[in-house]
Amino acid sequence: MAAEPTGGPAPEPAPTHSERLATASGFDLPGAGPGLASMSVGYTLLRVAKKIERDIETNFARPAGLTFAAFRLMSALRLGGPRTPRGLADQLSVSKASVTSALDTLERSGMLTRSPRPDDARMLVIALTEQGDDVVDEFLHWWSTNREKLWLDALSHDEELTLAHLLGKIAARDPEPPAEPQQRLIPHPGAR
Repeated sequence: MAAEPTGGPAPEPAPTHSERLATASGFDLPGAGPGLASMSVGYTLLRVAKKIERDIETNFARPAGLTFAAFRLMSALRLGGPRTPRGLADQLSVSKASVTSALDTLERSGMLTRSPRPDDARMLVIALTEQGDDVVDEFLHWWSTNREKLWLDALSHDEELTLAHLLGKIAARDPEPPAEPQQRLIPHPGAR
């Protein structure tokens, strides 16, 4: 015997993967299409990174007399050791000209040195001075004792470890560029 219809509303369909990602990351835009919802993880990563960057710039770098760009460069040297200007530009995903500008300022301030590479005098090697090391160490102390806990306070200890693990996996990726370049969607100024 067939069951009689109850006349109640049809059950809600199960949320899609994109919808679950959007909800999990706090990317709540009612009616957002699956394409918009699926970018929620990347968008949230960018949003959090920018908020942390602003916190560091406002509450540490500027008061210490640095720009955030200079601070990032010093941190890269402190954590990765001496590098060439090209190596720094590649690591920081900025132009060599941007690195050179920051290097000029930091060298004048006594934060780093530029010296010829031992195996090729035409190449320069950038290294932090003792004073530069001290500035980065002061930041690491400031961050670990003051700010990091405030940023991660919403997470349990296990969630912090999971987040660190997952971010490490993402950071280790370096996807190949697309086979087909993105076509221009906005016309050049003056084009008809």
